Amino acid sequence: MSAVKQLAVSNTEKDGEEQLQQIEKDFLHRLLLILKRNGGLIGSAGLNFTPENMLTLALV
Repeated sequence: MSAVKQLAVSNTEKDGEEQLQQIEKDFLHRLLLILKRNGGLIGSAGLNFTPENMLTLALV
């Protein structure tokens, strides 16, 4: 494979990874907003969904 082609493939893979990371961040942010908005229901159910806990859950 030529150096130019390898570079193009490498850049495409990096772009794809960056897009996936951005999608994951957006999803987590929206999920946290929903949970925060509905916090009363979650709190009364005895669940502790703090942003830190949600981040931990998202990483599992």
